[in-house]
Amino acid sequence: MNAVKTYENENLKLEIVYDPDPESPREWDNLGTMVCWHSKYALGDKQPKMDLRDWSHRLVNMDDDTEPSVVWEEIHKQFIILPLYLYDHGGITMRTSKFSCGWDSGQVGWIYCEKGKEGMTDEQLTNYLEGEVETYDTFLRGEIYGFRAYKLVTCKECGHIEEEEVDLCWGFYGSDHVKSGLIEYLPDEFKALLD
Repeated sequence: MNAVKTYENENLKLEIVYDPDPESPREWDNLGTMVCWHSKYALGDKQPKMDLRDWSHRLVNMDDDTEPSVVWEEIHKQFIILPLYLYDHGGITMRTSKFSCGWDSGQVGWIYCEKGKEGMTDEQLTNYLEGEVETYDTFLRGEIYGFRAYKLVTCKECGHIEEEEVDLCWGFYGSDHVKSGLIEYLPDEFKALLD
């Protein structure tokens, strides 16, 4: 497994590596539900077989002949709902606002939750859902890391340096290792290597 970044001194070596088997954050206990339509990727939590019109009518239990504008008005009364846009060009990335490139991007779905969930305001729920999308985007871009920590032991007879693995940990989402919590999980003596 190739290191993304290596830090070492005469006694210690720390490798930051990509997580080889990351868990999708959509497996976690999320407030929002992501519903997506895409021909190449199974994105989010649900990939309905029905079209958007049928899905939206069923979300608020309205008859098929109800006008879409009435349906969406009811959806906005009951739910916090944000659009999901995907950019697909040599990798995929997702967010709740449009991308500047219209050729390789477009709306693929929605993330939503009931208003008042967990006692939160509309603004708090909107921010929470945006955070869920940011975390999922990190997963889609493959920015999940781990570390391997080694003590370097020099053979007194031949001078060969052996790497003795003393710790490893995976599942840190994002390249900001302070924000992701990776640094917090490092053994204390290895934290100084990052200063």
